[in-house]
Amino acid sequence: DEGPDFRARLTNPNIIAAGLRGISNGKREQHVHVEIIPKSCMRFITTDPTKALQAQATIKDKLFEEWYVKHEDADLIFRVN
Repeated sequence: DEGPDFRARLTNPNIIAAGLRGISNGKREQHVHVEIIPKSCMRFITTDPTKALQAQATIKDKLFEEWYVKHEDADLIFRVN
C-alpha cells in the first residue's frame, strides 16, 4: 500500500490560487479544510475564527489533467494553512 493516497495535476495552478483567494480572509492563522471527493471534486472550506462566516470553493475533477484517488470509497480530508 505504498504511494500517495491522492494525486492531482494542473498545468495552470492559478485555478486553485484564485479559488483560495476568493475564500481567504488574508490572515496567516486561517486554515482551509480540503476535501477530496473521489470521482467528483476538490472542495476547499474555510471558517472564520469567530465561526461567523464560512466560505467554500469547489474545483471539479474534470479540470485536472491528472486525478488519482487511491481509495475511491471514502473522502480524503486534510487541512492546510
